[in-house]
Amino acid sequence: MTNNKQPKKRSLNITFIYIGMLTLIPLGIFTRGFGLDTIILTFWLIAILLKRGKEFIKDWFIFIILFWVYETLRGWADNIAKILHRPLIITQTIQADKFLFYWLTKGQNLNFWLQQQLPPQTTNHIFLIFLFFFYTMFFWFWAGTGFLLWLNNKKLFKEYMKKLLTLSFLSVTIYTLFPTAPPWYASMKGFLPHLDRIMWSNVFPKSGISYIHFWDQNYFAALPSLHFSWPLLASIFLIKYAKTLKENKLAKYLLYSTIMVPLIILFAIVYGAEHYVIDAIAGLFLIFIVLLF
Repeated sequence: MTNNKQPKKRSLNITFIYIGMLTLIPLGIFTRGFGLDTIILTFWLIAILLKRGKEFIKDWFIFIILFWVYETLRGWADNIAKILHRPLIITQTIQADKFLFYWLTKGQNLNFWLQQQLPPQTTNHIFLIFLFFFYTMFFWFWAGTGFLLWLNNKKLFKEYMKKLLTLSFLSVTIYTLFPTAPPWYASMKGFLPHLDRIMWSNVFPKSGISYIHFWDQNYFAALPSLHFSWPLLASIFLIKYAKTLKENKLAKYLLYSTIMVPLIILFAIVYGAEHYVIDAIAGLFLIFIVLLF
């Protein structure tokens, strides 16, 4: 009897830990902000409290190093693209967006159309905070998922991290060869009507607590959208993990519900003029390729 209850209790506790992180980390971003390195440090401290500090370093070290390599390359990708004389893609993504959503917008850009339907200046502030809450999940959701899998399923954890890094390095290759401007930049340069960059307005913090400052900002790493594809990949693996929980229905339902995270983020990044839908479609295509191997 006791043996049957232990896995159920453990999976439920771990799920509650995950939900706690889901709430507390964005609250930290709202107040002062967390960099990804700070989040990793936080997970390590939790691992120490669980008496698994050395195990965390052993299992995470190579993935963290490779992730920092990716972030560095991503920051340099636009500069390398200039050296390679790669043209900046602006109008092609605008035209693709208009083609995909002509049935809805009658030829208008979808980002602009959404901001016309929900003007940021008059839209309920609580709604904007809700969107920003999910938007910030991009910065830590992948790590929170990895931490949950690491706590409870090492095999899934390793598979997930390998797929995540493969997705990231494929993306940075595309950023280098095909630098693509986001909607807010196209608007700023006159290719689109005025767009508000809602997620980075004065309402929300622009910087976070971070101990790593050497990553350069790359405004042209738009296609594929990792804002969408990282959380989607994380949700896919959380659902995989949920299928291993035979007893705990509550934990399964909670983990299944995480599929809403990338969908809400998708709306936030399009409405907020950070990405076109075609950027997310490209990310979805890359996930499909990554999951095949």
